[in-house]
Amino acid sequence: MTISRTTQAHLAKGDFDAIESEWLGRLGESPDDLDHFVGVARALVGNGQDGRARTLLEMLDEHLKERELWAVRRKLLERAGTLLLQPDKVHPTLLATLKRLYGHRPSFVGLVEAVGLHRAPQDIPKTWEKVERLETLLAFDIGTVVAMEGKGVGRVVEANMGLESFKIDFERIKGMNVGFKAAGKLLRSLAPGHVLRRKLEEPDVLKKMAKEKPSDLLHAVLESFGRPLTAGVYRIGAETTEGSEAGVASQTTLFAVTGPVSESKPATPLPVLFARLKKERNILHC
Repeated sequence: MTISRTTQAHLAKGDFDAIESEWLGRLGESPDDLDHFVGVARALVGNGQDGRARTLLEMLDEHLKERELWAVRRKLLERAGTLLLQPDKVHPTLLATLKRLYGHRPSFVGLVEAVGLHRAPQDIPKTWEKVERLETLLAFDIGTVVAMEGKGVGRVVEANMGLESFKIDFERIKGMNVGFKAAGKLLRSLAPGHVLRRKLEEPDVLKKMAKEKPSDLLHAVLESFGRPLTAGVYRIGAETTEGSEAGVASQTTLFAVTGPVSESKPATPLPVLFARLKKERNILHC
């Protein structure tokens, strides 16, 4: 928890009015600074100012609701829900916040039931375990583009609550089922712009980029995999081999050179580079 030296000095002096003023100032500037707000609230409780701490947290909570900062409110409830609310109010308030945050998702209602979020509302620690499970599953909701080692890239097309599994259409395998329990371990959701997602959604654009601007494609690959394009990459390009017989399409291989080119150190084909990245970062190659 982060408490500034100024706040510590106010606490030492018992100058709670100054703490409130500082709180209001921070509320207007950085309402998402939960380290500060929760830290100050806990410090106030430690100084016997439980009521004041709750009042200030209520002000923060109202501000978050007015600005519709539901993700921040969800974190606030996790970190200081029992300071802000009576124990019997934490669960319903959390459910209402999750509905605001994820209610538009196709499978939200079904997944809430699947993880048992309505059961044992008085068990707050268990409730938060269920919320974590819910959010893990929502990351693979219908329409999400995912990657799975050995299967490639696909899109989630169905969430079956009865079977507790997601159905995924991969590029080569359609209708593959992955259980809810295994999803978090086997699947990786791909954000918009990720090169593997683009391979599924706009393959022609990537093919054109490989032929006309291979450097842009390599940059996109390294950026997607969290690997910055450094000065160590000296040259990139494309080699095209025409089919020798009718009906055999030409093949373009993008390659990257990670150092000076010589007979002893030829260009590295991009699929090989992907394989290396996969080994290092446990990712899929294109």
